[in-house]
Amino acid sequence: MSELKADYEDLKFAGVEAYKKRQFPQAIEFFTQATELDSSDPVVWELLGTSQLRSSLLHDAVDSFQQAIEKNPHRSNSYINIGAIFNRLGEFDKAIDFLQRGLQRDKRSIEGYYNLGLAYRRLDDFELAITAIKQVLRLNPLEWDAFYQLGKIYRDQGKTNLEIKYYHKALDLEPGNKRVLKSLELAKRQRTAQAEEINAFGRLVDDAPLRQTNSTTMLPALTVPERLHDREIVRLCAIAAEYAAVDYMEFLQGEGRQILDKLKTRVSSGKSYSSSLRELHQDYRKTARDIAARRTLVNQKMLQLQNHENQVLAQMEAKLQ
Repeated sequence: MSELKADYEDLKFAGVEAYKKRQFPQAIEFFTQATELDSSDPVVWELLGTSQLRSSLLHDAVDSFQQAIEKNPHRSNSYINIGAIFNRLGEFDKAIDFLQRGLQRDKRSIEGYYNLGLAYRRLDDFELAITAIKQVLRLNPLEWDAFYQLGKIYRDQGKTNLEIKYYHKALDLEPGNKRVLKSLELAKRQRTAQAEEINAFGRLVDDAPLRQTNSTTMLPALTVPERLHDREIVRLCAIAAEYAAVDYMEFLQGEGRQILDKLKTRVSSGKSYSSSLRELHQDYRKTARDIAARRTLVNQKMLQLQNHENQVLAQMEAKLQ
């Protein structure tokens, strides 16, 4: 073995020993010297990047992991570590890009799916976040932190009962965890507050006895005034949504269709003179704006109907507690 190679191996060994002792500044120094002697080893670049990450030198760590990727683009660790760093930096789109590339190389990376779930959650893409975190649990059902993260996702969605359910699952695996216990306590307070809040139906009473019902379910029967009130609101919301949808379709089949057909005919016939085409383009843009406005109105009406249905369900759940 040459003297240069021996020095390289000594520096690499010293860096690993310093890292094991959590002496990260010393590890960074040893690994940096090793890369100056031989920059071709992706493992040393990954060790350097991990030491920098542990020392909160995030941008330096990204540079080191990029060097590791250049030396060997088939290893997954550097992609996933860069993704985790971009999560910390709040650059979630970049995080997702690197994490997906890492998972293409290692489809069983727990850290890859975990960090991917965190990134999707921060972008409010909750369904993809749930899918990613549940993949963590498929790979390792004992990952208590994955259950905890699912609880936080359901908290962001306002699904308090599911939030509490997954906090309990996390505590089953990690009893006494202060972070989970604190989140669980806050969630229970939130549920209590939701049950007591004043809404469109009036103040809810927790201790009201359940009324007798002939239903095969356990839901309490609503009084006649409550049923009439609910039915009227649903009917009005449905009528409003129907009117908005009909108006939207009439516009598309009438004025909107004429503008679009006119533009298609003019362009296909080659009569695209500058002034007339400019006017036609203006009509087209106005038509597009009108279509967007009508689509927005339909969506708003449907959202109102959905919100009302959620309120009715919340009232029923509160009466069962």
